[in-house]
Amino acid sequence: MKEWYSPAELAKMALPGMPVTRENIMRKAEAENWRQPELEHPKNPKGVWRKREGRGGGFEYRPDVLPTMARTKLICDREAAAAPARPEVTDVMIADLWRWYDGLPQRKKQAAEYALQVLHAIEAAEVTGMKIDQAIRMVVRDHKSRGKKLSDRTIYNWKSRVAGLPKAHWLPALAPRHVGRTVEKDCDPAAWDALYVDYFRSEAPDFTECHRRLDALAKVSGWYIPSARTLQRRIDAVPWAIHVYNRKGMKELIKLYPAQIRDRSPFHALEGVVSDGHVWDVFVRWHDGKIIRPVTVGFQDIYSGKVLSWRHVSIGIEV
Repeated sequence: MKEWYSPAELAKMALPGMPVTRENIMRKAEAENWRQPELEHPKNPKGVWRKREGRGGGFEYRPDVLPTMARTKLICDREAAAAPARPEVTDVMIADLWRWYDGLPQRKKQAAEYALQVLHAIEAAEVTGMKIDQAIRMVVRDHKSRGKKLSDRTIYNWKSRVAGLPKAHWLPALAPRHVGRTVEKDCDPAAWDALYVDYFRSEAPDFTECHRRLDALAKVSGWYIPSARTLQRRIDAVPWAIHVYNRKGMKELIKLYPAQIRDRSPFHALEGVVSDGHVWDVFVRWHDGKIIRPVTVGFQDIYSGKVLSWRHVSIGIEV
């Protein structure tokens, strides 16, 4: 994961509260004394600046020198870029998501509703012409003034959870991913939470190792925990889709669901019609003289597969 950034790279990112040209970034670095001698990297592993290697020279900086909003946005974008691409969301996956959400305790549903309200407030501010970083700052200040614990980093995390999802399905996606206790009797809630977090992670540790660590932690914390066999049954009672998602990732989760095949047998001719469009990778001069990339729109009968009609339209990229 990238750790050092040149002024040109920082300017290209257009981070909130930061200049958007290389020269102004360099002026800001001078004015705010980013290159304090004691913070140079070669002499200090925790340093925030170093001389840039290669042609052109100059300096590079860690995100630590940036203002809070800019640093948060950069880190979130960096983590999002490093994460695997979100696969296409299917109707079956959405149905499973809502089914999982329906089984959550009320306090976690309330947490999801609160997150949804925050994202809606940010969208409403953006509609007025406010930039995303300004909208986030405004919403964070408003909620903090009312005694709510909210940070810009939390909001960016929420936005990444719903990226690519239709708005109608944001609510279950914003619910805390930590499922919680399957059975509360005879097990300290904090102990179950510790076991759940330790077991359901991408490293996929063995249950015996997790139980050994939990047992040591319980002795120090004064938690009461049931036998290993009882905890194993409770772990096994967690829906298998959650096992796969947390321990193996989204790609393996998708394999649990069969590929969807459209059944045309209930249809008759012209009872159902689909449409799609394609932007051609060529530029043409349209009848009104404009040079555009044309779009072909087609209509197809679901029952027979026959193309009913098509037309070229001018809603393309104009030059």
